[in-house]
Amino acid sequence: MNLFLSTYVNKIDRKGRVSVPAPFRAVLSAQASANQVVLFPSREFRAVEGCSLAWIDRLSASLDDPDIDAAERDAIEFQVFASLETVSIDAEGRVSLPEALAAYAGIAEEATFIGKRHTFQIWNKTELDDLQTGMRERGANLSMGTLISRAVARDRARGGAA
Repeated sequence: MNLFLSTYVNKIDRKGRVSVPAPFRAVLSAQASANQVVLFPSREFRAVEGCSLAWIDRLSASLDDPDIDAAERDAIEFQVFASLETVSIDAEGRVSLPEALAAYAGIAEEATFIGKRHTFQIWNKTELDDLQTGMRERGANLSMGTLISRAVARDRARGGAA
């Protein structure tokens, strides 16, 4: 499975380096990005987004669709592509978190990595905890079974296999 999963909290050393969780490095390696990761500010949260170069290629190709709204394409190009930073992963599995991205996300002494399937995010732990508490409160009545049955129903409605 080539998905970014789970949550990890890692210390940032005095040189601004943080270890990318080993399972995340395995996903990057499987996507031919073993020694590099792409980082950029999240469009929705005060966090840093991370992904493989292959995912960025996939996003870029999706923007070539003639049916995509031009304003949406511009927003993604300005807000994502213009702020991308390709960062090398060293032999110990660490990256130097760019200062501007760390400042944007309020990350200083430790970084919380959360898997989001095809991408991951890097957070200030306190901000992530606050967000997760709010999400749990809003989604308190949604069980995993409910979410799955809704996804299956949407797939059936689109004519897909269940």
